[in-house]
Amino acid sequence: MCLIESSWHVETRGNRMKKNKILIRMSNWVGDFIMNIPAAELIRRTYPEAEIHWIGRPYLRELSIFRSDLYDQYIDFDDKGELRPVNKLISFAVNLRHQKYNKAFIFTSHIKGALISWLGRIPVRIGYAKPFFSFLYTDHEIRNSPTAGKDDFISMYLELLKKDQIDISQARLPKLNKVVGLEQQVTETFIRGKQAPFLLIHAGAASSSAKRWLPERFAEVADRFHKETGGTSILIGVKSEADINRELINAQKYPESTLNLVGRTSLKQAIVLTSTCQYVLSNDSGFMHIAAAYGIPSVAVFGPTDPALSTYGKARNFSSEVECSPCHLKKCPKAHECMKEIKVDRVWHEGLLPLIRSEEKTQKKTVFEANYKESKTGVV
Repeated sequence: MCLIESSWHVETRGNRMKKNKILIRMSNWVGDFIMNIPAAELIRRTYPEAEIHWIGRPYLRELSIFRSDLYDQYIDFDDKGELRPVNKLISFAVNLRHQKYNKAFIFTSHIKGALISWLGRIPVRIGYAKPFFSFLYTDHEIRNSPTAGKDDFISMYLELLKKDQIDISQARLPKLNKVVGLEQQVTETFIRGKQAPFLLIHAGAASSSAKRWLPERFAEVADRFHKETGGTSILIGVKSEADINRELINAQKYPESTLNLVGRTSLKQAIVLTSTCQYVLSNDSGFMHIAAAYGIPSVAVFGPTDPALSTYGKARNFSSEVECSPCHLKKCPKAHECMKEIKVDRVWHEGLLPLIRSEEKTQKKTVFEANYKESKTGVV
């Protein structure tokens, strides 16, 4: 394949000629990307001989390798960097014409996804749209709000497939595979000699400061975990979340029981670390989804978002009853009441402690789990 622009960073698997060529525009955040997987699985299953390309943000390439069985190429789409200028975006889209795609599925609701598929002259273009750019698709669903009138985000992505007459009744919950050799490498690098069991804590939320539970409350849970199990808490996150994690450690009674890896890992390494932990505690963030995709018991704290829209698997979720929640705002205009109302005792006694003591506690299933099967995807 000839690549026209140097801005294209492409990963290719196999060169065999295939009957169909399909483009899938994956979502922009870790959690949403993982929730795309059930739909991506069905596309692969429906078109087993097709050449499938995923297009997504460069940093998510490291996440894509954990489901490399579902695509043949990953194309970087740096719409927040190199492709931010309109002329660069248009040039990128025009280059898609050389790929001669038969159809495109666009899982983002921004105009950019619709525009590149339209400028790329892809005959069948299916996606979510707002009314003012719906004409760019050959078939679409209108999405004006975060909830979009759907039961949950996984079902929302699956609904798009109905536009292509794909049977979604056999959809399965998201699963990530293991990559041979990575687990041993990451274990040796970061947690060799540390005391198990491990509680992975993500106290940040890159997409929204309003999603963050108080650092001193994460600290108290970490202390209780160490006192109960003798184990180690592992702090994970990006460099911009370093300050909130320093606050967490400074608030601890047993800071020596905590391993601070914030800003020290790649996304790929962070995913592998999550897969090796026994428990996960997080805000509504990508690590909650990584845990669910590996079947790891997790506890998640929700403030401005609705847990019914995005939780599945072995998750215990906590939200508040304040009048303004869920507001879906990225910054809280008030006093962060929704997060302050969620107390440590509740998260510990109803969430993490029962998991540690292996107490079975029935959780209300999301609409998605009530209607679709749990994934049987294997690991490699």
